[in-house]
Amino acid sequence: MRRTRTARCVLRYTNNAAGDLVALVDGKNQVTKWNYDDYGRVTNKVDQVSAEILRYKYDPDSRLTNRWSAAKGDTKYKYDGVGNLTNIDYAASTDVTLQYDPMNRVTNMVDAAGTTVYNYTIAGRLFTEDGPWASDTVTNFYNNGLRTNLVLAQPTGKWTNGFAYDTARRLTSVTSPAGAFTYTLAAAGPASPLIQKLLLPNTSYITNAYDNVARLRFTKLNNSSHTTLDSALYGYNAGNQRVTFTNTAGTWFTNTYDSIGQLKIADSSTASEDRRYVYDAAWNLNFRTNNTALYTFKVDTKNQLTNATGMTSRTHDDNGNVTFGKTSSHSAEGFSYDDENRLQNWYWYDDDVNGGGSPTSSADLRTEFVYDGQGRLRNRVEYTSDGAVWVVSAETRYIYDGMRVIQERDTNNTPTVSYTRGTDLSGSLEGAGGIGGLLGRSHAYQTASGSWTNHNFYHADGNGNITYLVNSAQTLAASYRYDPFGNTTTSSGILASANVYRFSSKEVHVNSGLYYYGYRFYSPSLQRWLNRDPLGEGDGPNLFAYVRNRSMNFIDIDGRQGWGAPFFPPPKPPSEGASDCASRIAHEVGRQVPFGARDPSSRWNHCVASCRISRECSGGRFTAWIAGDWYQDPWWLSEKYSNSDPGDRAANQVGRDASCNK
Repeated sequence: MRRTRTARCVLRYTNNAAGDLVALVDGKNQVTKWNYDDYGRVTNKVDQVSAEILRYKYDPDSRLTNRWSAAKGDTKYKYDGVGNLTNIDYAASTDVTLQYDPMNRVTNMVDAAGTTVYNYTIAGRLFTEDGPWASDTVTNFYNNGLRTNLVLAQPTGKWTNGFAYDTARRLTSVTSPAGAFTYTLAAAGPASPLIQKLLLPNTSYITNAYDNVARLRFTKLNNSSHTTLDSALYGYNAGNQRVTFTNTAGTWFTNTYDSIGQLKIADSSTASEDRRYVYDAAWNLNFRTNNTALYTFKVDTKNQLTNATGMTSRTHDDNGNVTFGKTSSHSAEGFSYDDENRLQNWYWYDDDVNGGGSPTSSADLRTEFVYDGQGRLRNRVEYTSDGAVWVVSAETRYIYDGMRVIQERDTNNTPTVSYTRGTDLSGSLEGAGGIGGLLGRSHAYQTASGSWTNHNFYHADGNGNITYLVNSAQTLAASYRYDPFGNTTTSSGILASANVYRFSSKEVHVNSGLYYYGYRFYSPSLQRWLNRDPLGEGDGPNLFAYVRNRSMNFIDIDGRQGWGAPFFPPPKPPSEGASDCASRIAHEVGRQVPFGARDPSSRWNHCVASCRISRECSGGRFTAWIAGDWYQDPWWLSEKYSNSDPGDRAANQVGRDASCNK
């Protein structure tokens, strides 16, 4: 099959007689290949220079038993008698072990971060998650199948959230120690998720307006005197691309795209913010101009960045992870990764001769990242140097609600910051990875009482980029402006540095400038990810490109695939039941990908990820239905999805039997 994208970019696919993808040729004639066994299971993957980079083995029940990668060696998977994954045995990283109850729900997880214990309600919903530290248990309460309260234990006191809903089961308010956040939702459509207004605890309010096809026209933050503090206004073309953008200062941008939707020009009324981009036929950024300044980027035949303006060299390991880079100022960056290709250490060397992981200058820096068995960043440790050894300077511990951070703690386990979160751009709590869902930032924890005395409130633009924090007095706490790919152009306010959630509502690692998305780190200055997409080619042949260079119209939920505007799930077709929808989408998507995200033998996992992007079924609940009863991967933990409803169970079964797990 041959699919033409543009005159300079032709993608070619070759399938075998069973319909499996065996070769993908990008616009630069770079070929990636896959091989399969007689059962249609991927056995290995060969990259653009004909090097084998991945190899898989399976047991008689088609469960993955071994995953070999060129840089990390062999990872082994073990299962219990009913097929639950019990152990991930890494070649070098800390193993992951899992235990289950008689209902096949994860009860214990032991990993590099420590031990996490799960308990469930009689209906099968997550009741408690007790993490690796003292006083960090998250407890959930439910009514009518909806979560009504969250309680996080603290060394003193509790961090609590309350959730209220309307008769359509839409979230209408969130309460926390920061106050009450109240939503006004659009009445149009079947249970529309569109937020028209958000009233903040300080009586400031956010208003959103949409056109007749539900595209965001503007979002504004006003104080109680109706003075606009922050705003973002958008205009669209017939292809649903944002062609104009105006910010609070009145600075406007006109955007121009190429024939495959890549942003070519962001022409600003402020000359210093003009941007132009040139890409090659494999979607790599070759040139960028910041007003009159020209930046060049060079890549190899595997789409890996080798050098750029201000960077004399950049090297990668055999898994595509960047490992070392020298700058023109004779400093250097170093990177190391665990066996899941997650960034484990970041280094800054004052002298580019260094690179072995040990400091030689008092200016050298290091950060260590530790993840749990769900892939969540649980611990970040910052180091300085005395010129000979690394010295711990700070530690941040992360407490989660699902996949979203709700509290940070220091090395003494003292809470430092808590976050109130609500509906993100998906219309759910974390369907968009929390992007656009930040409500409040609380700090100044009182160790004697457990209370929090300082609260600030977020406003984001249409892509979920944090642009303003307003304090309790309705004045500026922090503001940010970005270029189209996340480089901060201006910032101000007393919390501008302390607040780390910025572009895409994601956390920035301040020392490196990298953004943590969940599965990977993103570099705005280079406009690419540090390493390959763990979902493989599901989002295109370039595994390093950020949302296919379409950042004005797409977001990346968790570092794996882009998701396009409008950022909310369309309603389910009235005549189509959940099970039918699950079956239809699974049939359409399940056979279009070469391998799965965590288990390469499972097209099911890839189907889940793809359907999560399409969000076609019942307001985006399709992922919950098909993942709720699926335990092949520990990443699909049952606490995230309820399978107690008969419709949920039916959709689960239809999806498994009729589609992706073929």
